[in-house]
Amino acid sequence: MPPGLERQLVVRGTLPPGLRRRMEPCPPGLERELPPPPPHCEHVIIGGHLVLLNRENFRIVDVFHFEL
Repeated sequence: MPPGLERQLVVRGTLPPGLRRRMEPCPPGLERELPPPPPHCEHVIIGGHLVLLNRENFRIVDVFHFEL
């Protein structure tokens, strides 16, 4: 993901429309390993980052960056 878009993944920020198009569902195997999300939230993958997202208002609850 380009650095300009990656900088928009900010906790307590709102996910911009450009990144909403890049959202993918969290793989079921990974979802089983994670704690259940809070109400109205879901885990999604955006550009290789795991994002906990409030699906009602697109507010970013948490971002998990993985170093390979």
